[in-house]
Amino acid sequence: MGQHTQHWNRDLIPHPRNDGQKRSEELFPDKDWLFLIGQAGTGKTHQAIKMAMSAIMGDIKLPFRPRRVVLTRPAVEAGPPLGFMPGSLEDKMGPWLKPVEDVLSKMTWTKPAEVMADFFEIVAFSHMRGRTFDDCVVVIDEAQNCPWELLELAFTRLGERGRMIFCGSVDQSDLPRRYQALGPFVDSVREVSSCGVIEFDPTQILRNPRMAEALAAIKNGKEKWILEKNAKNG
Repeated sequence: MGQHTQHWNRDLIPHPRNDGQKRSEELFPDKDWLFLIGQAGTGKTHQAIKMAMSAIMGDIKLPFRPRRVVLTRPAVEAGPPLGFMPGSLEDKMGPWLKPVEDVLSKMTWTKPAEVMADFFEIVAFSHMRGRTFDDCVVVIDEAQNCPWELLELAFTRLGERGRMIFCGSVDQSDLPRRYQALGPFVDSVREVSSCGVIEFDPTQILRNPRMAEALAAIKNGKEKWILEKNAKNG
């Protein structure tokens, strides 16, 4: 850990840019499970990685000192299944890790790939059963693409000295509607004292400040399109 601490640039670490990011940093030290839920572009994954690495480097004080970040996401793809792509698990998930590398590039002088090699463990959901994650921060990205069984599987992997952060947008699931479980799962643990839920609304979008208005129009258009399609098929 020491070899990279010198490259940890605290002056470059971004401050929270919206209420959701600020609130997540307030809850993170006290909640074993944290759910960052909301619109695309609100900085959920960015915030999760930032908090995980800040805890490793000691800038965020937890009751324990994590040694690594465990990163996973469901393998829901539009193309060939992940298992049939060539290379290691890291090679297969490489395109999905680019947002994580972008975050790390803002916080360290060291190349993001080197930081990930030293501090990150990439785990596929298919390899999770039987694991216990101690002394780490687990980040579940794209959680909206997890059916209930995978959300429960991930949730129950956390050990005594651990934190788990779920990131997802209930409106952007690629699963068939009958399998979309993130919203109900979050509601089931909302009142549990060890769990925290942060909801990012469209006003907190950081990617493009004009996106909120467009997303509202797109959502209305989608609902109209679905109704018209069902009417024709009915």
